[in-house]
Formats: sequence, C-alpha cells, structure tokens
Amino acid sequence: MKTSLVILNWNGENFLREYLPSVIKYTLNTDTEVVVADNNSSDNSLLLLKNDFKAIFLLFLILVSYEPFLPAHHEAYLLKNLVNI
Repeated sequence: MKTSLVILNWNGENFLREYLPSVIKYTLNTDTEVVVADNNSSDNSLLLLKNDFKAIFLLFLILVSYEPFLPAHHEAYLLKNLVNI
C-alpha cells in the first residue's frame, strides 16, 4: 500500500529549502510519495519546487478564503485522489 506524505505550504520557501531534502532522503526507496500542496504562495516556493525538487508531486490549492490546517489538508487529499483516477 502506497503512503502519501502531504505537506501543506503557504509562503514556506525557507522551510521547504531546509527540510524537504531530509523528507525526500528518508522516503527514498520506500512506498511513499511526497506531495506538496501549495496554498497560493506569493514567495518563490513554487519556483523552488519546480527547479530543485522535481521528484515530488505538486498540488496547487487556491482557496477563496483562509482555510485552517485540517480543511486544507483534506482538500489536498481529495485532489490527489482525483488526479490518480
């Protein structure tokens, strides 16, 4: 069974740069996919992910209003499952 590790991001370029390499390192050669769900960042998060982390799956969440963590995480989960159909 494949595990999806969903990381929510909003303007977290510095956090992604610092911590995503470790996440990828420790999930490499496992049955885990790394998904970054971006919530309409205005920093360079998307550019960083596109250029430096090509092995991850990227979802773009554009929410009309601010969503707390759990609803956004649930939306990312639902969107990821739709993509896999």
